[in-house]
Amino acid sequence: MVCLAGCGGNSPRTVAAHKIANVLPETIGPAKHYDVHVDGDAFALGRGHIKNVTIDGDDVRIAPDLTINRLHIDATDLSVNKETHQVEHAGRVDFSCALGQLNLDRYLAKNRPGLSVKIRWTDLQAIVPVSALGIETTARIEGTLAPSASPGKVDFVPNAGQVGPVPVPKRLVELATDKLNPVIDLSTLRFPVTIRSAQVDTGRLYLRGTATLGSTE
Repeated sequence: MVCLAGCGGNSPRTVAAHKIANVLPETIGPAKHYDVHVDGDAFALGRGHIKNVTIDGDDVRIAPDLTINRLHIDATDLSVNKETHQVEHAGRVDFSCALGQLNLDRYLAKNRPGLSVKIRWTDLQAIVPVSALGIETTARIEGTLAPSASPGKVDFVPNAGQVGPVPVPKRLVELATDKLNPVIDLSTLRFPVTIRSAQVDTGRLYLRGTATLGSTE
């Protein structure tokens, strides 16, 4: 479902918003709902040049194994091919997204089987199988998020860990973290992204960064 915000009739804004909306499932991913708002003068819009675009998506499947609860995109200076309706170029594209526990669980089940990451109010708790003193056990490690050195990836950053009441040695925390990271990998999306910030707040994961729509040349 797509809602064209701030548009009416067959105005250039409506036509431009339709062009953007029609390619979103292929360009970004199918969603339960998209809101699209465009801004620009009528002449430029008629030629496929859009000054500003705001896109909000609910339950966006940005990858086969990852659905984002909420996606927000602000893009400037878009060019849309009038015949193919594909985005040919975009100037600056900023995005933010929110990921909840259920969708994180589904993602980890496919990409990190046997591992679990619980979203708490402002941090995370990872549950990871480890070997301590020759005994296979489970470590519970508290931590938060940070952008990885690789664009599009997010790492779990540990604070401390325990096996029952016993603190986990630093080396085992490192081994557990190696199993987890990157805890989220967006490097293979249809639209390339670079994560600028990652945090846990109010029981959700929030990622912010920049993206590429169309060619950057």
